[in-house]
Amino acid sequence: MNELNQKSMQTPAEEENRRNKQVKEIDIRVRDLERKMDDKTKLLEIITSEHKEEKLQAEKKLTDLNMQHSQCDSDNKLEQSNLLKKFTEEKDRINQDHTNTLNEKIKSKTAQTKIVEKTKSTKIGKEKTHITEYYNQLGSNKNNIKN
Repeated sequence: MNELNQKSMQTPAEEENRRNKQVKEIDIRVRDLERKMDDKTKLLEIITSEHKEEKLQAEKKLTDLNMQHSQCDSDNKLEQSNLLKKFTEEKDRINQDHTNTLNEKIKSKTAQTKIVEKTKSTKIGKEKTHITEYYNQLGSNKNNIKN
């Protein structure tokens, strides 16, 4: 027989038992679903808590890395400034040494030139005197020959 016929054939006590049984089954399912929902809520809270903790740790690490980066950047700028200062000082020293060397060479060349000029004028003066004496001697020889 079909279900409708079975229901009509049940007594009110059987009907009440059947309904009570259904209510108990529904109540068990509701409690089971509530338990599962509570478990899921607890799990969600745990996951959320872990996520917040991981986020805080990540932010802390990021802050530390940013601080390290800033410190490295600052150290690099200081080192670059020091190196530039040393380079400039060394360049100035080398330029000064080069200028001093050039000045010494110029003084030396000037002194050599003065010595050469003096020697030249002395030699030219001696040659001039020698030529003049030779010329005068020729002139006197010529006068002696005429007489």
